[in-house]
Amino acid sequence: NLPRKNIEEINRSIRMFDDEGRPEPRYTEWQASVQMWSEKPLLGVGLGNYQSQIGMNYGFLPVKEGPKEPDHNNLFLVFGSSTGLLGLLGLFTMLLLWFQRAIHGFFSSRPQDENSGGALVRILSLGAIGAIVGFCAASIWTALLVRGVFLVFVIIVAAAIGCKKNLPRQS
Repeated sequence: NLPRKNIEEINRSIRMFDDEGRPEPRYTEWQASVQMWSEKPLLGVGLGNYQSQIGMNYGFLPVKEGPKEPDHNNLFLVFGSSTGLLGLLGLFTMLLLWFQRAIHGFFSSRPQDENSGGALVRILSLGAIGAIVGFCAASIWTALLVRGVFLVFVIIVAAAIGCKKNLPRQS
């Protein structure tokens, strides 16, 4: 049941304004997140306080009446407004470290050496690289940390990183 008018669907999913010139709800939410973050840029409003604080920060863009698109938060804006710049830098550092370790696992393993499990490490590392890139891309459009997806994501990355450490060394 995938849409057949893919270009139109992509355009609809990223456009800032609807056909009547009103802002799309996701950008209204994002604007409120940026506004909330700007009030406490270094430390944010605190973990778990996003929902209780976001309502006070709407106002620059009109809020659409009627049913809203579910889960249209930007994870990075939610994280930044909740934990501030320091927390967001911590999240980016963690993601970059995992990405670097997955890349290292992929390129430091030789797939032809079956005794060392090199092919397994390369496969798991490639999966972790894809998971990290996919997680970051999807997080622009929804907050994946609160959807239970993050646990599976961590397991995928941990399997790739841990597999390299536990395999016999090549001589």
